[in-house]
Amino acid sequence: SVRELLRDTVIMIDPSLNPDGYGRFSTWANHAAGRVPVADPSHRERTEFWPGGRGNHYFFDLNRDWLLLQQPETVNRGRLLQKYRPLVMTDHHEMGSDRTLFFQPGVSSRWHPLIPDANRKLSERLGVYHASALDRAKRLYYSGESFDDFYPGKGSTWPDLQGTVGILFEQASTSGLVRDTEQGRITLPMAVHNQVIATLSTLEGTRELAPELR
Repeated sequence: SVRELLRDTVIMIDPSLNPDGYGRFSTWANHAAGRVPVADPSHRERTEFWPGGRGNHYFFDLNRDWLLLQQPETVNRGRLLQKYRPLVMTDHHEMGSDRTLFFQPGVSSRWHPLIPDANRKLSERLGVYHASALDRAKRLYYSGESFDDFYPGKGSTWPDLQGTVGILFEQASTSGLVRDTEQGRITLPMAVHNQVIATLSTLEGTRELAPELR
């Protein structure tokens, strides 16, 4: 239960705040979206122009700054993580809408040589918990078929070089409240729920695999 997870694990939440990007995105969404949600992928709500909401005030992609540490958000986050050294760190994102939900490990051939093999094995063992939870919810997912664990400037790879097991989650994006995709219709509540499921399965796996993770 959630009570047991809170009792047995120490949880740190990094909100990854990007107020400038959020402001640009929300302004566009409020301008382009209508009162009735539209599932058509070509709807204007989904054609936000540059610079969009991904970058911060300096148009810098914070998810590529883990190695360079150029922005104050990542500098302070790095200090915090090196201070507390968590056993597992999750990195939650969205990807192309015509996919489902991805969790690591990624493609085995794209693995940074300085990351211990034990990290990949532990990622695979945690993946069993993700798969089991998503099966119970009857959600589509995949693992090991895309995304890399090579470039240490990303939030799922940098931790692997710091003594932490980094796990990337990529959820198919709705870019609105509802969207038609090659996998069927997806909604924003469904996408959020998938990330919640993945978070809870990570906590469950971390608690049960704690001796090996330590």
